[in-house]
Amino acid sequence: MARVTSQGVKININDIKGNEIYETEEFLNGKKVYAKRLITTTSMPGGNPILEIQHGLSLDLIDIAWIDMSNSFIITRSSDYLRCLPLVQTYYTNISSNAYFSATLDKDKVILMSNGGWGETWTKVVTIKFTKK
Repeated sequence: MARVTSQGVKININDIKGNEIYETEEFLNGKKVYAKRLITTTSMPGGNPILEIQHGLSLDLIDIAWIDMSNSFIITRSSDYLRCLPLVQTYYTNISSNAYFSATLDKDKVILMSNGGWGETWTKVVTIKFTKK
């Protein structure tokens, strides 16, 4: 579970579970909200930093769907730190190294875009929330 501290958001990497649909405690327009988290370590090459991730959701069953930006991020672990960057405009290490990430929800995939490449040491996490018809 993620928790906010004075040093930022703390995420237990063992709590990140992917590719399964789960119920949230939320409701939208009286309907239960569900979520599906997509996780990949596929590289985003610097020359073409676009990554398409198939979400596998049936649009016949979905009423409303959106990307939950508060639970979508990229994360890496080294021997001395765990670095997490949200899917918004952010700073990688300092104010001069500006990076942005965005995600678009399409009918059969999520399209993840950035202004730079990110290798396989970075785990890309996108959470889709939706209500059923």
